[in-house]
Amino acid sequence: MAALDPADFTRRWVFPPDTEQGKKLKLEAIYGTPVATKDSVYFGGYDGNVYALSSLDGSLRWSFPTGGPIIGGVALLDPDPKEHPERARLFVGSDDGKLYALDPEDGSQKHEPFDAGDSIWATPLVAGSVVYVPSVNGKLYALDEQTLQPVWDKPFEAGAGLVTDPVLADENTILVGGIDKSLYALDTGNGKVKWSFAANNWFWGRPLVADGKAYAPNLDGGVYALDASTGKPVWDQPFKGAEAVRSSPLLAANVLVVADKAGNVYGLDPATGVPKWSGPAVLAKTVLADSILLQDQVLVLAQGGNLFRIDPRAGVSSLVQVKTP
Repeated sequence: MAALDPADFTRRWVFPPDTEQGKKLKLEAIYGTPVATKDSVYFGGYDGNVYALSSLDGSLRWSFPTGGPIIGGVALLDPDPKEHPERARLFVGSDDGKLYALDPEDGSQKHEPFDAGDSIWATPLVAGSVVYVPSVNGKLYALDEQTLQPVWDKPFEAGAGLVTDPVLADENTILVGGIDKSLYALDTGNGKVKWSFAANNWFWGRPLVADGKAYAPNLDGGVYALDASTGKPVWDQPFKGAEAVRSSPLLAANVLVVADKAGNVYGLDPATGVPKWSGPAVLAKTVLADSILLQDQVLVLAQGGNLFRIDPRAGVSSLVQVKTP
């Protein structure tokens, strides 16, 4: 985990630090997107630990061990936990099948974890007073944010594991997909299906919802643009990349930026799905992470730690040179 200055990409700190103590930490991998506040950075490691770091210098504030690898990201109930400590929660799902609710200040458990019955690979979604948790057993649970007690009569159950990060299509509709090759729109009040859409492979990347449309990436290499209220396709045909699309699409300068697993980055017209660039920006590096919007540029993090900058208007890419202080 590294913190970079957005002005010139100077590295402010890195964790674990290059110290004797830091060398003892073996995170193995970090798959989920971290959550940052003005004071802290929270994330889960594949080593099974949840970490809280100082956002100022990257020093370890606390860590909490779960019973298995952490594959998804963490979700923070309140963006400033110090303002409302009584309801502050940090939610994290683990491969051990449990959802943990931790105190963001000290990492202590707020109450007993919720047992989802199978691995949790996705980032929980906190919306209103409910936390939504997908599981590899194909169930989506809706839980009370303070008690982790179910709020639906029964969880929604798909034909196979649910692995996308759930997102809201609107205040009454949640989107989630997974291994059964389907994307589902569910009523947030009761978990009933409003619509579903089938593709040719897993839905794993998080859908992007914008302007009434859901842009859903798929491991078949496609990006599907659907009417968020009906699930009907809004493009004449889905966009097809060269490889599987694991990362979430991103809108920048009215361009839908899509990165496939092989490191091909495409710029699409969000209204039609037609490419706006003459060809993809070819990074020749594996891309699994979601892209980042920084002012008017798109940052793409590739495996191995390479960071690329994409001009969304022209599709020109360049390797970012990270500076050491």
